[in-house]
Amino acid sequence: MRRYTGPSHPEYTSLKQALDKIHTIAVSINEGKRQAENMSKLCELTNRIQHNEIELIQPHRRLIREGILSSIQTGRVFASIKTKKRNILLFNDCLLWTNYEKWEFKGCIDLTAANATQPSNTTIELTTAKQLLLLQGDSK
Repeated sequence: MRRYTGPSHPEYTSLKQALDKIHTIAVSINEGKRQAENMSKLCELTNRIQHNEIELIQPHRRLIREGILSSIQTGRVFASIKTKKRNILLFNDCLLWTNYEKWEFKGCIDLTAANATQPSNTTIELTTAKQLLLLQGDSK
């Protein structure tokens, strides 16, 4: 309708306002749907992760990406380092990892307190005052 109604048409302003309101409502509905989907996913992950030591469901928390890395090395700075295949959950505020097969909670790092570097194309290093986390993906 807007395409066929020129600015000189007597109802052009009313039509434009109505379309703007419809657009605002559609954006609000889409955002509500995204938030509901995120909350549903957080609930699913809360149920899947065994022995979880953090509360995943937070009003501000958003799941950004979920994946599997071929190896992860964790430990205190200057301490022993182990390499294992892990499930990785990247949120807007933290990164959580679990046992690959059983989804047992293995650790979490607060991204607001972490420094990130990329030593190679397939490796990311996250460092905090108490943790060193080296994530390595496939070279594919």
